[in-house]
Amino acid sequence: MSPRYFLTPFLPFALNITASVLPVGFLLLYQYCTNHNKNFYLYTILLSAIFAFGLASLEQWLGLLELHGGLRKFHLFLIDLIIVFITYGATRLLVRIQANHHAT
Repeated sequence: MSPRYFLTPFLPFALNITASVLPVGFLLLYQYCTNHNKNFYLYTILLSAIFAFGLASLEQWLGLLELHGGLRKFHLFLIDLIIVFITYGATRLLVRIQANHHAT
């Protein structure tokens, strides 16, 4: 395999996907689910599976993702879910605080 050269070699290979596609994807999913009264948890599981197993496989095939130290795509799936559920909980808390503030 030929060596890969990156503009910022000190950052992880998949940083561009992590920093752009994932947050935007989950943000759009949140908006869709809240506007259409859909189950955010179910859709999050589906989107996380697409990102972890589909997109990560494509990145791995292109040589942009290397998993080391026993890390598997399933672990990426779980990490996505944990981060999204924590963020969703924080968002719901802030929405509730804002609603209480406007009610008084």
